[in-house]
Formats: sequence, structure tokens, C-alpha cells
Amino acid sequence: MRAYLALGALILASAASAQQESHYINVNLNLDGTVQNAQIPRFNRPGAVLTQVRVRGYYRVNADLRFENRSAEAGIGRASFRPGANLAVDLGAGNLYYVMFVGATTKGREVSLSSFDGTFDWAGTSGGTIPFSGTQAATVVLSDAPLLAALTGAGNANLVANAGAQVEFRWYRTPSRVWPDIEVNGSGLTNFVVTYVYSVP
Repeated sequence: MRAYLALGALILASAASAQQESHYINVNLNLDGTVQNAQIPRFNRPGAVLTQVRVRGYYRVNADLRFENRSAEAGIGRASFRPGANLAVDLGAGNLYYVMFVGATTKGREVSLSSFDGTFDWAGTSGGTIPFSGTQAATVVLSDAPLLAALTGAGNANLVANAGAQVEFRWYRTPSRVWPDIEVNGSGLTNFVVTYVYSVP
């Protein structure tokens, strides 16, 4: 598992005094919740005032959902998978400011399972694997004072990212039955663009 930073700076000026400076982060995130860290330069322009932080995120994930029915009853159900990625700014002293959640959209899949075949191996007649993939984009605009302060000054700001997934399974005719055993493995590439919007008096 690696987190890597692709950093570029883009400066835009309008007819008014508002200007923008953008930085780009690409992070490969496993769905087990493992935290990855990246850094971007803080806003550090003498005489300029940071007024907003705009964050755009794009999440692309591929994963395998494995299942095994260890019940003595056969059945048909529907498995759904909702992965997502978080991005936060480290404010120091153990405090994180969560700036964005990007959740990918996937379609549920119908699963037909026989009674337990006697071997817990995610295969055979009572088990199997469903591949899932999904993409999603999101944008937020933030102007909270603690965040602007953490992103202003010399040096770099530390960003924290992680990913996880919500998994659901429902039997069609007997919804109260116990779920089969379920396990999710996969990772997703998350692209974030952090844009400083600032004014020059």
C-alpha cells in the first residue's frame, strides 16, 4: 500500500483581486481503513489573505466481495457494496478536520447460495466472489477559521486519507436469516484537488 503525491501549482487571477492556487494529490487506498498520509504546501503569500479552500475529489475503486453460506438452508439474496474515501487535514495535537467524503456508487448483485458444502473456502456451491467497481466525484467549499489557519503559513500541511466499505446482504424470502460470511478486498485510486482561494488587498 503506497500513498504518493503528485503536486502541481496552478495560479489563476480574475479581473478582481480574488486568485487561486491549486495542489493535486493522488492516493491509492485499501478498503481495510489503513490510513495514508500526504502533504501539500501551506498557503504562504505575504500580503495575501486566504478566504476559502475548495476541494474536489474523484474516487475510483475495484474490489472483490467474497461470501460463504454456512447455513443448512439454501437461498437467494442480494449483496450490495458501498465504498468511500475520507480526506482530513491534520490540525495538530491529535485533531483532524474532515474536509471530504467521496462515496462510490455500485449496483447490488443477486446471489444464489446452496446450503453449506462443508468447506469454508469462499468457493464451491455455497460460496463465491462478486467483482465490484465504481466511481464518484464530489466538491466542497470550506471557510472555517481553524481550517484556514492550519493551511496558512510556512511549510507543509499534513493530509490524512483512508477508505472503507459498507456491505449489506438481504435474503429475499427470509430477511431475518443470518447473513452469510462476507469479506471485502480491494483498493481505489483517489484524486484530490485542493484549491486555495485568496485575495490581495
